[in-house]
Amino acid sequence: MAMKGELPLDKVNALLDLQRINKVDMPYRNLSWTTITELQNINASYVKKETVDKLSKSDFFAVIIDESTDITVSKRISLCVRYVHAGTAQTSFLGNIE
Repeated sequence: MAMKGELPLDKVNALLDLQRINKVDMPYRNLSWTTITELQNINASYVKKETVDKLSKSDFFAVIIDESTDITVSKRISLCVRYVHAGTAQTSFLGNIE
């Protein structure tokens, strides 16, 4: 949900807290940047094949790269792709690279 909503990493733990307030069984607390990045990369591996299939059928696409610095002062690159599928623009997250 955080990736779909394009939330910054520092909002993920707040989102988990909100889920607990809403009585959702949420066992995760205070996830580290490393854990969040690992979860993003796992998610990216699942959507990558689907995205590649859609990209191969699209006439237009753009690569979106955003650099940030996490709380440990490590540089990170977020990689997304924006493309046209079935007549509508879509954006897919591909990975978060240190």
